[in-house]
Amino acid sequence: MDVAASETWVNELDKIFEVMGCSDKQKAKQINGGITSRMMTAEEKANLIWQAFQERFFKKYFPPNVKEAIESDFMRIAQHPNDTITEYEEIFARVSRFAPHIVQDERHHACKFRDGLCFEIRRQMSILDNPTYAQVVDGAQRLERIQEEQLRIWEDKRKRTDHNESNSGGGRKQSSDAKRRSIGGSGQRQCAVVPREVPPDVAPHPTPVHRCAVVPREVAPDVAPLPPPVHRCVVVPPEVGPDIAPHPPPVHR
Repeated sequence: MDVAASETWVNELDKIFEVMGCSDKQKAKQINGGITSRMMTAEEKANLIWQAFQERFFKKYFPPNVKEAIESDFMRIAQHPNDTITEYEEIFARVSRFAPHIVQDERHHACKFRDGLCFEIRRQMSILDNPTYAQVVDGAQRLERIQEEQLRIWEDKRKRTDHNESNSGGGRKQSSDAKRRSIGGSGQRQCAVVPREVPPDVAPHPTPVHRCAVVPREVAPDVAPLPPPVHRCVVVPPEVGPDIAPHPPPVHR
């Protein structure tokens, strides 16, 4: 028999009887039938009350090996990282019913619940001196809400920071692109040829031509493979007629 299903069935009956306003004897009378016939004698059924029925029911359908397994689970019970305090409290309350000798009183009940909380909440709850079970549950739920609010604040701050950095980076990139276009178009480092100043009595000299040539390196015949050629830039001035005075060589900057 499914332990969880059995417990759920009894709990649902208890809720229904409470809504109906039944007394303990009336509750027992309502469930009097096949299940009680298998559990007790006619005399026992006549004196049956609801609490007695529950005790007999759990005794019959929760054998010792099942109880031991539940008790073992209760000893290791702890809040799962993905569980809320409410979810953890529901599991704790359900399992603790089957380990009454472990939670003998209110203090043991509260301490056991607190010891299963996640570390950060457990650390802050440790300052409470002899709290009740209800105080531990309420305090843990309050701390959980504070943590969730703090996490939302951090997330909003991170999103604003990322947004500002994205906008700032785009502005710097546009400014840099505009600057590169203004000094050369392609953004590559430019090499300019600046001629020397020419005296006023000297005829204008034609603009020098900037040519590039690939000059291979000299390599010994016994060395292989050859290194790649070196790309060098040279300035070749145009031819000057014999009637034109020599012009000072341009400066290559």
